[in-house]
Amino acid sequence: MILLTTEPRIADFGLAKMVQANGGKDSTHVIAGTHGYIAPEYGYTYKVNEKSDVYSFGVVLMELVSGKRPIEPEFGDNKDIVSWISSKIKDKESVLSIVDPRIPAAFKENAVKVLKIGILCTTKLPAFRPTMRTVVQMLEEAEPCKLVRILVNKDGEVKKTETMEPALKLNL
Repeated sequence: MILLTTEPRIADFGLAKMVQANGGKDSTHVIAGTHGYIAPEYGYTYKVNEKSDVYSFGVVLMELVSGKRPIEPEFGDNKDIVSWISSKIKDKESVLSIVDPRIPAAFKENAVKVLKIGILCTTKLPAFRPTMRTVVQMLEEAEPCKLVRILVNKDGEVKKTETMEPALKLNL
């Protein structure tokens, strides 16, 4: 859930947890977590760590930029947002086509920066994923967290967008 109040917070972005069936009496494991957010290595290690969380956070960034959910019928069978985005990236135009069309043109370049961070967070090999501290630094440098004033006419069409002071300071 993402709360867009005066103090935005992200909570429960699909953190996978290992659950032993029968209260731990045998070695049968059940995957607990939200499909689409679970890091690929969890399927064969049943271990979660910071890199698993980084992967899940990367999926959230992809959702925010694309306007898509982690699992959509349009992605095709056995495809999630990570594989869908990977298959669409060929050149600058294809990257821009991933960005949610509701994002005003003036902010698409910042959205692409955030998308690149999401792609880095969802790298298949956990060792190549950044730490969350590094992710925060990259997001601060990308400056996606600005207040935007959007003026619309009576028909709901955007007339003007203005960037204001940063709305959010990310701290660890």
